[in-house]
Amino acid sequence: MRVCNQIIRATRIHRFTFKIMTRHLSSLEELKGYEESQKETISVRRRDQEFNFTIKTCNADPKQSVLTIMRDDSESVESTLSRIAKKLEVALLGPAPKKKKTSGVIDKSAPPPRISMQLKSGDATISSSEPNSSPSTWEAANILDIQGLDGDKEKSWKYAVHFNPPEIPPKILFLEKSPQAGVPQKAVLLEAPKNVIKTLWLTATEPKPDDSNDGKKKKSGKQKAVVKKELTLHELLQKENLEQVGEGPSYTPTPKDEGKALISVMIPYDSEGTLGQPKIFYSGPVMVPKDDLSLGFDRFPPKCTSTMRVMTYNILYEGATVIYATGKSMYPYADPLAVDTDYRKQRILREVIGHDPDICCFQEMADTLHSQYFIPHLPEYEGEYTMKTGQSRDGLSTFWKSSTYEKQSFHSINLGEGYPTELPGCEDLYKYLNTYEKVKTCLDKVTTVAQITHLKRLSTGKSVFVANTHLWFHPLGSHIRVIQLHLLLSYVAKIAKEEATDKGEIEVLLCGDLNYQPKSAPHRYCNKDLNKSHQVWWNAPGFDFAAWDFESGEIIDPEETAKADPCDGPDISSPFPLADSTPQFTFSNYTPGFTGRLDYILHSSSLDVSAVHPQPPREVLASEGGGIPSLIFPSDHLPICVDLSAK
Repeated sequence: MRVCNQIIRATRIHRFTFKIMTRHLSSLEELKGYEESQKETISVRRRDQEFNFTIKTCNADPKQSVLTIMRDDSESVESTLSRIAKKLEVALLGPAPKKKKTSGVIDKSAPPPRISMQLKSGDATISSSEPNSSPSTWEAANILDIQGLDGDKEKSWKYAVHFNPPEIPPKILFLEKSPQAGVPQKAVLLEAPKNVIKTLWLTATEPKPDDSNDGKKKKSGKQKAVVKKELTLHELLQKENLEQVGEGPSYTPTPKDEGKALISVMIPYDSEGTLGQPKIFYSGPVMVPKDDLSLGFDRFPPKCTSTMRVMTYNILYEGATVIYATGKSMYPYADPLAVDTDYRKQRILREVIGHDPDICCFQEMADTLHSQYFIPHLPEYEGEYTMKTGQSRDGLSTFWKSSTYEKQSFHSINLGEGYPTELPGCEDLYKYLNTYEKVKTCLDKVTTVAQITHLKRLSTGKSVFVANTHLWFHPLGSHIRVIQLHLLLSYVAKIAKEEATDKGEIEVLLCGDLNYQPKSAPHRYCNKDLNKSHQVWWNAPGFDFAAWDFESGEIIDPEETAKADPCDGPDISSPFPLADSTPQFTFSNYTPGFTGRLDYILHSSSLDVSAVHPQPPREVLASEGGGIPSLIFPSDHLPICVDLSAK
């Protein structure tokens, strides 16, 4: 409290050169002192051809405590001061007295101004004939000298002038509406700040429902509480039971915060220590979600520093939770909260934090979720995003820890429309596609993309090539998935040949939702065990997109579809024999309508599996509605996470 009083005292003495180092503003009490010190100030911000003025008064009325006005930069200071005087008059002197009748007639002439003001730099008065844009006016000023007449009584004020004080960028994503305990929270800046920003974290007691109408007839319909997302400093300090709980860019709520509002106070300051106007963001009450630690086993084992921890996760695209044509939920068995994007993204973040991977590959990632949520909430990672072709708005994300890996190159490729047509090792595939036009036409309609990231491990200098994809799904389209895999791995081989400097066998990872079952043709291809006479190619020339109904999952006219015309496929094989890191898993997708294995981390023979993160048992996954997504597991897929080590 002593520092707080020093702030107020120093400000009253040196009102016109108010500066304070940010280290003095690090507690709730000092925040209260800062709020008091900012009264009787005027902040002037120049943007393009406009001047924005924010005037803070000592008036207790919230409508008169902060006044704003915008003026053109070419306007004279005299004209601008006249407009500011009109704004300030009521705040400083109260409403103007009512005019008296003279001989029964009300005087309609304009009343004389009750206040006048001069702009000063120290003791020198600044010419009011100059335009606002002149460097010798607002930019040079530090005092607004105000004289007022309250009836017969003269009054005066000296307001400190701050020109272009430090500020928070205007484009900000607010805090989550329901922050979850155990998940880092932050207000995300969508623009790079020009100043340093310090953040204090507070909690406040949420007001209890008004029970004064108990026993009385209540209005029908649900009454939803409206939470104001941004507060003024004055509004913040009116909150009940304010308590400081943290300091720094982010804060992770604990179960002790349950039911309390979470508040982020962002304070900008420049290199000289001058503070700007804080921005204050207010969330709904902190919730403690159902936690998988209650399952009775630990899914997040400790990590060995010599291993490489890799995770892949289809996180369920937010637009895929509803059937577009009918508007029905894709997951009617799930709790509505379990398919809410704001709830789910926090649970997904918790999965990443819990598994703590060095490399993480996501599928069904929305572009805004990548850039506006995961990038800022995973500051220890770097990441790349690739959107699918066509009209879909989801895609792939690959993240890696910047303290462990350095990106050497990044490549996005199409595995459908616009697929690469000059890859070494694909000559026979291109010949096949030109022979069977229907297969080529089908491939051209597919929107699949893939990412290839060349990373170098900082501790050893060793390269690893990480491929991430979400292969196209159609129950009769295994041959398309084989073609996509061959295009992808051939591209990896091309890049590795051009960029790898390691001696010996290179390290390759293929991660993603590959949309095939173990022992199927695509799986056999990855193990270099698929020949050109395999039956996967038999139905390929007669394949029909429309032979499957998406909503029902049924194959239309199965007898016609089952007709095979045995013919050889292309003479292709994987350039890398890739081993399955989790052959013991029998499923990675668990819903009432389908349970099976679709997600994989495949690795080259230069790597060994050191540890596999356990999966929850079926009875746990089925405990909420018969499948996932659920309140614990935020997607219809489970994450796959393994520890790999070099041989």
